[in-house]
Amino acid sequence: MLRPTEMLPWRSRAWTVPLTAAATLAIGLLFLALDVPLNTTPMVRLEHAGWVHAALLVLGCLALLVKRRAPLTVLAGATALFAADITIGGTIGVLLVLVDAIYSAALHTSDRGRRVLLAIIATLAIGGTVLVLVLSGDLRLAAFTALQLVAVVVTPYWWGLAVQRERSRAALEAQRADDLERLAALTQQEVVQAERGRMARDLHDAIASELSAIAIHTEAALAAPQPQRSSLETIRAASIRSLEQMRSMILVLRAGGDAPAAPDRLSDAEGIIGRARERGLDVTLVGEPPPMPVAIDQAAGRILQESLTNAMKHAPGATATVRVERTGDALTLRVESAMDASARPSAPPSAGLGVRMMRERATALGGELTAGPDREGGARWTVQTTLPLTA
Repeated sequence: MLRPTEMLPWRSRAWTVPLTAAATLAIGLLFLALDVPLNTTPMVRLEHAGWVHAALLVLGCLALLVKRRAPLTVLAGATALFAADITIGGTIGVLLVLVDAIYSAALHTSDRGRRVLLAIIATLAIGGTVLVLVLSGDLRLAAFTALQLVAVVVTPYWWGLAVQRERSRAALEAQRADDLERLAALTQQEVVQAERGRMARDLHDAIASELSAIAIHTEAALAAPQPQRSSLETIRAASIRSLEQMRSMILVLRAGGDAPAAPDRLSDAEGIIGRARERGLDVTLVGEPPPMPVAIDQAAGRILQESLTNAMKHAPGATATVRVERTGDALTLRVESAMDASARPSAPPSAGLGVRMMRERATALGGELTAGPDREGGARWTVQTTLPLTA
């Protein structure tokens, strides 16, 4: 779609100025050849007035070539040429030069110049009409003079002012379009960044626990004298689940819809805890999940899964306790796990995003989350989140 400033590109082309001057010269010479004077009773009669009229017309058209760079100077020169021309009879060509000069001055000069020009034109139109009325006493002649002055000096000024305002409006519209385009680009960039953050969080939640289980059981199997079948079975199961979850994420990215697989929920806490037990973590569930909104259910399920993953990552084979209870209009989820365990292998690599993502999930739903060692100095790590059940 074309912008307002692009709809009429000829306005800003340089060749329009000499073309207009040439057209004015041709029209003026045509009327001069047809001998059409403006004043049949000139104040000064010259023997070769036609050549003088032609010379004044040529000078006026040459002055029009610089009307954009010096509009007020060209107007002053055109006024002087018109005064000299009308003295010896006047011609249509020099009158057109004056009209073009007034129009260009109103179009290209500054706001202060337009105000000064308006004052001069108003004084000329009103003063000329009053002067004719006082000198002749003929009201009809004064009215006819007023119409002539309006046509010659007021109309081109009004026309130039209207074009200048339209150009200013078009420039503002173009600037507004640019601003809206930049704003849309920034908004789109923010949406993309937010979507990337959500995808990174979901990808982390989906496969971090499975990969951590693979790393832990692989290290345990390598450390053992003989490969343990249970560890290898756990590794295989976790690998299959990781591939399935990764495949679901790829399908989401390619199709743009929701994930085919349902996310973990706190209402299925037994399933989440069961998978953690399969990986060697001794988990005890205390309490039952109350009825809750879907968003709270999914967020709490993700937090529980991440908490158990961290417990298994830093203390595999240890014990953990999951407490779920309802306190007023809020859900409290508390996961306590040992910070060390006997025969503990080295911790697998981690990006350190688990706690931060859990806290972001809780905060986004109007809740809060704390994670850290037991305040009483015990060797236990506690993750506790409180989520509103009215979300």
